[in-house]
Amino acid sequence: MGAGGASARGGLGAMDEAASKALADFIDGLMKRMDAVYSARGKEAETAGGTVNAFIEKNMRDLIGLGIPVAEIQKAVQAATDRVPQTRAPDSGREEDGEDEGAMPPLRGCVCFVPADGAAIAAFAAGGLDGDGLMDRMLSDQDETCIEMPDGLDIVLTDYGRDPSMDDVTGGGEVVAGPDGEAFIPGLLDIGHAVIGEPMVFKAPEEVKDICKRLAPITEKEFKKRADIKKLIKHWLVGYDPKSAKREAEYIIDALLDEFIELRGAYRQAAEEGLGMAVYVRYELIDDEE
Repeated sequence: MGAGGASARGGLGAMDEAASKALADFIDGLMKRMDAVYSARGKEAETAGGTVNAFIEKNMRDLIGLGIPVAEIQKAVQAATDRVPQTRAPDSGREEDGEDEGAMPPLRGCVCFVPADGAAIAAFAAGGLDGDGLMDRMLSDQDETCIEMPDGLDIVLTDYGRDPSMDDVTGGGEVVAGPDGEAFIPGLLDIGHAVIGEPMVFKAPEEVKDICKRLAPITEKEFKKRADIKKLIKHWLVGYDPKSAKREAEYIIDALLDEFIELRGAYRQAAEEGLGMAVYVRYELIDDEE
C-alpha cells in the first residue's frame, strides 16, 4: 500500500536506537508546538495550529518508515492533544468580549473498529475510491465499534505487559494510504486553529482471525479477575485520586468489561465473515454541559 504500508505492529521495545530517538524528538517537538497553540490567541493561534499540522504531516511518514508502530505515534499525538486546558486566564489588561479564540476546546477521542473488505482498501490505495467513498463503502453494511478506553483494555488484555501477544488487539495494522502514498486520516476535526486526526490502519482477515482466537478463551470472569483496581491504578489510572478510583472500582471495571465484550464481538463478526478490520481514531468536542 505504497509508503503507508509499513507494519504498525510491535512496541518501543522492538525499536532500534535511531527509531527510539526519532520518536522521542518527535514527542518533544510536538509538545513544544502544542504549548504554543495553548498560549496563543486569535490569528496567532491559527498560525500555531498550522505549524502543528505541518509538523505532524512532515514527520509521520518518516517515523513510519523507521518502523515505528503507528500505535506509538498515535499515543504521542494523543498525549499532546490531551494536554488541553479546560480554562484559560484572559490576557492581562485586555477585555474579553467573547469566546477565547486561542483556547483549545476539551476533546474526547475513541478508537473505532469496522469490519472491512480488503478489496475496498485496495481500491482506495489504487485511486478507485476517495476517502468519502471508502468510508461509505465500509459503513454501508457494517457498524462502528467505538472504544473509549483502549489503553485500559490493552493493559488488562496484555496482563499488565506480561503477555505481549495481545498488544495488537486495540491497535496496530497496516497504514491505509492512497496512490500518492499519503496516509488516510478519516474524521478530521477542525477546531478553528488546528486540525486533529490520525491515520487509519487495516488488519488483514488472517490477523483478525488470529486475534479472534486469542480473545475467545477470555471469559467475563477471567477479564474481571485481571482487571484488579489496585493494578489499574498503578498501571493505567496514573494521576487519578486512588481513593476515588477505589470507590468507583465497580463502575470502572464494568465499563472496561462492556468495551471488551463489544470489541470481542466485532472481531468475531469480522472473522466469521472473512473480513479484515479498519481501525481509526475519531475525536469530538466535549459539550460543556456533559
